[in-house]
Parts: sequence; structure tokens; C-alpha cells
Amino acid sequence: MQPEEFVKDILVGKFNMRLAVAGFNYRFGYRGQGDTELLHKMGNELGFKVIVIEPIMLEEEVVSSTRIRSYILEGDMDRVFAFLGRHYSVAGKVEKGRRVGNTIGFPTANIYPEEYLVLPSNGVYITKTLIDGKMHPSISNIGNNPTFGGLDKISVETYILDFEKSIYGKEIEVFFISKLRGEIKFDSVKELTDQIEKDIEIAKKYFGS
Repeated sequence: MQPEEFVKDILVGKFNMRLAVAGFNYRFGYRGQGDTELLHKMGNELGFKVIVIEPIMLEEEVVSSTRIRSYILEGDMDRVFAFLGRHYSVAGKVEKGRRVGNTIGFPTANIYPEEYLVLPSNGVYITKTLIDGKMHPSISNIGNNPTFGGLDKISVETYILDFEKSIYGKEIEVFFISKLRGEIKFDSVKELTDQIEKDIEIAKKYFGS
């Protein structure tokens, strides 16, 4: 629909609109031809009020969902936190994987997020994990486990510090705090376990434990 037709026939004619609240960069109508200037003009003509929400700026950047998604994909969780005002999180049911973590001494809670979700870039992160209403310090790996041949889908594998309970089938939520490193294909299990121990020590220092 042409933008004028959309406002006149649908918003006012059908829904009897009296107030329109729009973002500063709102576009509407055929090929996005309508903008907030046109909305103000039509408001004066048709008798509805228009409030335009000005951009929220953070260090000379406009806070937007597009920018937040970009920082998540980059694994820049510090910027994500600054833009969201909270740590980005992913929730899911703990599923049984190949139990590789158990065999090398670092059992993990594995979740397989829906494909439509935006995930941080592959690698290891300092995280917090919510289980049964309680938050636990943890580290999480996002990737497909290349050292052990790789998986056909991306998983979030979380090692929860000082935690020994079985939580298979439980819903957990993993909050991403800071990226430690990218995903690495190690030449041996020994190299992998040595690196995991280093990652855990860094996480413990972060959490003050």
C-alpha cells in the first residue's frame, strides 16, 4: 500500500488511531516510502498526535537491534552488555551428547539452541548458568567440537564450576559474560585438557573463587 493510503484507510479509517509512536528511522508503506515527516503531516491533516522516539546513543553509536546482533556474532560480550544493559543469554534443555567431557574429566551440560537464535562466535566464554532459580559460575564452549571430529550442529557446552549434580533434561539458561578465546582444534586430548584447566583458572579468578 502507498504510505498515505495505509495511514488514512487502515490506521485511521479502520483502527481510529489517535496517537502514533514511532522510532526516529521508522519507514512504512510501499518500499518504505513513508517516514516520520509524512506521519507528522498526516497527523495534522487527520487529527492524530505523533511522538517520535529519538535515537539512544552510546559512545557515538546508535543503540539498535542490528548493532547488538553484530556484537553478539563477533563475541564482543562487553559491548553487548553495554547495549542491552544485561548479559546476553541462551536457554535450553540439557541433552545427552557424546559424553566426551566426562571421559576427560570435565563433564558439561549440553544444549542445542534453535537455529533462529543469534549465538556468539565460536569459542570459550566466561558464563553464568541459571539452574532451578540459582546462578552458578561456569565456562561455556560454543562450536562443534573439532578436536573430537566435529558435530553436525552447533552446541553450547557448559562446564559448571564446583557442581556435581546430574541435570539431564533440566532447562538451564547460560549468560555470556566475556570471551576467553576462539575455538581451537587441538592435536591431542592432553593439549585440550591443559587449556581447559587454564580457562577454568581464569574463570575462577573472575568470580573470585
